[in-house]
Amino acid sequence: MRKTLILILAGIMACSSTIAQGNRSHKPATVFTRNNNKMILQQLNFNTSQDSVNASNGLIRQWPDLLIGGGSNVPAWNMATFKFLKDATPYNAPATVNPSLWREAQLNYLPGVFKVADSIYQVRGFDLSNMTLIKGNSGWIVIDPLSSNETAKAAFDSINNVLNIDAVKRHISVVIFTHSHVDHYGGIDGIKPYFIADTKIYAPDGFLEHAINENTIAGNVMGRRASYMYGYLLPKDTTTLVDAGLGKGIPAGANSILSNNVSINQSILQPAIDTLDGVVTKFWITPGAEAPVEMMFYFPGLKALCASEEVTHTMHNVYSLRGTKVRDALGWSKFIDSTLAIYGDTAQVMFASHHWPVWGKKNIRKLLLVQRDMYRYIHDQTLRWANQGYTPLEMADSIRMPKSLDTIFANRGYYGTLNHNIKSVYDYYLGGWFDGNPANLHPLTPREAGRHYVEFMGGRDSVMSKAQRSFNKGEYRWVATVLNHLVFSNPADSMARFLLADTYEQLGYQSESAPWRNFYLTGAQELRFPEAIHKFPSILPSNEILNTMPLSQYFDFLAIHLVPDRIADGTTYLFRIILDSVPQKIYLSLENKTINYQILPPNSATLPQLNATISLPRNVMDTIIQYGPTAGAQAMHTAVNNNQASITGPNPGYWYKFISFLDKFNFWFNIVTP
Repeated sequence: MRKTLILILAGIMACSSTIAQGNRSHKPATVFTRNNNKMILQQLNFNTSQDSVNASNGLIRQWPDLLIGGGSNVPAWNMATFKFLKDATPYNAPATVNPSLWREAQLNYLPGVFKVADSIYQVRGFDLSNMTLIKGNSGWIVIDPLSSNETAKAAFDSINNVLNIDAVKRHISVVIFTHSHVDHYGGIDGIKPYFIADTKIYAPDGFLEHAINENTIAGNVMGRRASYMYGYLLPKDTTTLVDAGLGKGIPAGANSILSNNVSINQSILQPAIDTLDGVVTKFWITPGAEAPVEMMFYFPGLKALCASEEVTHTMHNVYSLRGTKVRDALGWSKFIDSTLAIYGDTAQVMFASHHWPVWGKKNIRKLLLVQRDMYRYIHDQTLRWANQGYTPLEMADSIRMPKSLDTIFANRGYYGTLNHNIKSVYDYYLGGWFDGNPANLHPLTPREAGRHYVEFMGGRDSVMSKAQRSFNKGEYRWVATVLNHLVFSNPADSMARFLLADTYEQLGYQSESAPWRNFYLTGAQELRFPEAIHKFPSILPSNEILNTMPLSQYFDFLAIHLVPDRIADGTTYLFRIILDSVPQKIYLSLENKTINYQILPPNSATLPQLNATISLPRNVMDTIIQYGPTAGAQAMHTAVNNNQASITGPNPGYWYKFISFLDKFNFWFNIVTP
């Protein structure tokens, strides 16, 4: 999905260099933002150095100017762009960055190779996630091969080079995918050349289904929102991108996927026990917490606990702002509690898929305990307030974390936030969009509502005048609400867009959460430069992802591309699809303006009354699905003319009509304007 991201990131410098002076320029922090950020300095103990000590503990070699090459002459990863983070402590952090986020951003800026414990190493700062490597009897056990092939290869090569391991001995005997998010498997092709004949790939049961599903069915909208969450298009400086909360950001590179050949589905009470290249390992699953499928594991001989992404140095997301299924905060807390009870007195080191490890039983127990209680508190108090009749917005602005949990840096909202996690727990139990108030049962669209709000507030000039006065008083959340109505009523109103951009900017400067900051600042940039975004090509699922999809997911993905308005009432088609190397009989039907399919055994009887039988390579079907009717029809014509595809039956032309009914998703749809 990120192959095209290389081209997108190539345009970032051009985009950012066009920032003009005046209304389109970045603004300094206002006195209200400065005061907000100063208050954070009074609330937290920034004199503690334990995280800084842990983040650098075991450092063998670092690369502060780390540059990893990519395609199209664009780096896949460039840590040198974050050099500005070295210039200040939280006490004198730039006024345009929340000092607590500044601290986290500095802790995440240490790209290097680290020794975690005997036989355990990590490569950190080469990607959003960590690559952890354990020495087996015959080769490496690799945990989470990062997001992209380029960063994974660079990370794996770096540790072998630092440890002076001969190139012919850089075997990989085992790979572990901790869970189904792309930053934990997407770089697998980058290290695949080092596999041996029987390299084992371990993953939680259901890994492939959930990993592919996240990148396809809702992949377009999720990817677009991820461009906000991770600040894909933001320059890197003190007024824009400083961090992503879990790491520095998302690399620009090609991602890949492989199916696991060992599945884990046991619980912590009866873990799966296996010997991985001489290293005894206990696995247990933690489904529905940080990911739909995930697992943690323990190495008894090394007394090392892998927390995967269930326990990190931030409050995580119960719901990710890029768009995911809502997670189970209560289950999350219970998984941590079980881990604390069973391994809290034996583990001597705990490492995770992000951030830095923790050493010592006391410190491990403390981190497990406070994160257990954090998720439990969010869950329990949200349900308590909900059962008293409070709405998500009311709860999110009223519930406060106890000081004993709130002042722990690992519980701060660098990635998730207390505010949106409370709303997410409500969503998990009560369905989300409706809060019970009839006024919110069937509201107007943002554009229609905006037109009416502006009229009720006295017209455009009145709204702008009042919004400016509220901005001057530091009432940024209110100004964002008001001006959003004005912009949606008339997106061509440049002065409204610019003032709304200034408002988002101040909210971003105040945000402790990196995703919140990135959302606000990306929104501000797109309001100021709407013309720049649409220059970039769309992001599409990679052919590797499509070709790895199970057939059922593949045709579900096809089905969501159907445009009903293009189809005459009563249209009914039935096709047999023969894909290369697929033995099953596949039948595709169009009826009632919906697509359905059947995948039957090879020896089943052929269905009667077919309109056509289509035999084609899978890559042609990929093009039909991804690129829409024009490119899809052309690819089909070319394949038929080259004898690579055929259409037989009484109504061969129906297949081309069917292709014309399909949609092509536009990645760069508007978010901050209608």
